[in-house]
Amino acid sequence: MSASSPRILVTCHANADFDSFAAMLAAHFLYPGSLLLFPGTQERGLQKVVASLDAKRYHLTESADIPWDEITHLVLVDTRQRERVRHVSTLLDREGVTVEVWDHHPASSEDVPAQTSHVETVGSVTALLVRELRQRGIVLEAADATLLGLGIYGDTGSFTYSSTTPLDFESSAWLLTQGMDVNAINEMAAHELTSLHVRALNSLLESARVYHINNEPVVIAEASMEHYLGDFAYLAHRLMEMEKFTVLFAVGRMEDRVQVVARSRSDAINVGRICAELGGGGHAYAASASIRNLTLNEVHDAIVRNLHMQAGPEKTASDYMSSPAVGIESDRSMREADTLMMHFGLKAVPVFKPGTRRCIGILDAQTASRATSHKLGDRPVDDYMRRNIKSLAPDAPLRDISSIIVGGRQRLVPIVDKELVVGVVTRTDLINVMTSEPGQVLDYQENNSRERNVAKLLRDRLPARVRHLLELAGRLGQRLNMPVYVVGGFVRDLLLDRPNHDVDFVVEGEGVAFARALTAELG
Repeated sequence: MSASSPRILVTCHANADFDSFAAMLAAHFLYPGSLLLFPGTQERGLQKVVASLDAKRYHLTESADIPWDEITHLVLVDTRQRERVRHVSTLLDREGVTVEVWDHHPASSEDVPAQTSHVETVGSVTALLVRELRQRGIVLEAADATLLGLGIYGDTGSFTYSSTTPLDFESSAWLLTQGMDVNAINEMAAHELTSLHVRALNSLLESARVYHINNEPVVIAEASMEHYLGDFAYLAHRLMEMEKFTVLFAVGRMEDRVQVVARSRSDAINVGRICAELGGGGHAYAASASIRNLTLNEVHDAIVRNLHMQAGPEKTASDYMSSPAVGIESDRSMREADTLMMHFGLKAVPVFKPGTRRCIGILDAQTASRATSHKLGDRPVDDYMRRNIKSLAPDAPLRDISSIIVGGRQRLVPIVDKELVVGVVTRTDLINVMTSEPGQVLDYQENNSRERNVAKLLRDRLPARVRHLLELAGRLGQRLNMPVYVVGGFVRDLLLDRPNHDVDFVVEGEGVAFARALTAELG
């Protein structure tokens, strides 16, 4: 490529998979002389493949070595979401840069504006580029055909995923004519499971819970790991195959992030849409997300919320609100507000402009109770209410309600029609929706006649002296007819496989008598 010709940069989404990397290589043949920027991957198998390649042959270039000011054409493969290509953000809004995308994911509000788009619903985006190679009559070497085939095999689950289309088969068939080696693909895609992978897989199995959404069983399984674990996506694949799940969300806490890998074999559950809400991406049948600002429980709750919103998008705030809304005027006293909320058993109430039903704030029960106990009961509600609040119209969707209560940490949402409060949706209302509608939450172990074997954890993870102490306390409690429980950080760390031998007991009955008896047993 001459210095005067357009400079083309090809890249894919961060945390690449086999399909996105193979699509980059295919683009290398479609755009001769283009530079390839690989943003990295967490999959060990792909890391080995990339490390084995001749970087110069494919023009694989480090970010620091790219002549950014000379790039006039940006090609994005396997994504068009701005958040997933932040490594090329300097080019996205620069005048004079033409953006072209090759993608197989559904459109979203985060999509980068592109002058040229090649977007189709296929199992593998590599299949789209391979079709273009075939139509242009480009001839591949056998090793290159194998690498492109690896992308198609990887994103279609060797043609077993529901997202597989005729084009995936047709493109693979053409690659066979170019010398694609299926045995080599199997070797490159092979996953080596370490003891850490096996332990994580076991944690996913033991924690799995079933939620019935749109009459489909959706499984959410969780695992916590102290360090980053590569090939987490493969564990989700193994779990799907082992247990024959229809829909699975595998959630793993690793170091400073929570990784979500989602798979679906049902048209009724779009996992791509849910992962997009978590800041990730994907398509209806396979998606993922990496979240840094939420805990494991918060991610679990977010998945459940989005599942329910996907199941019943036609319902609005008017279907969920409590009406008429109990409230208090801003010039009334904190003592009156405390009495009102105690009488109705409320955690918060909307505050009205005196003489009207216009909402100007929210007062929670804890604030009212504290004010009364600190002899401030005569102060007006106006002094202590929360002023900067959000309200919604009766036709607002559940998604907006959840965003305010969960995202904005607002205890209730006033539902306003013509500036007057006609009802409220509380945090309790939202919890009731998530736990009882549209289906019952079932424990996976109970549903499959399984129990968590805590005794095995005790044997595997505790030294003999600690096990002896627990067994002794248990026998002593039985003899004294005092139920004994081990509690606190010790239990947490046992489940997370962290070393902690600081044992705390709770006894139902005379704790001092039990302590003396245990002391006597221990000498």
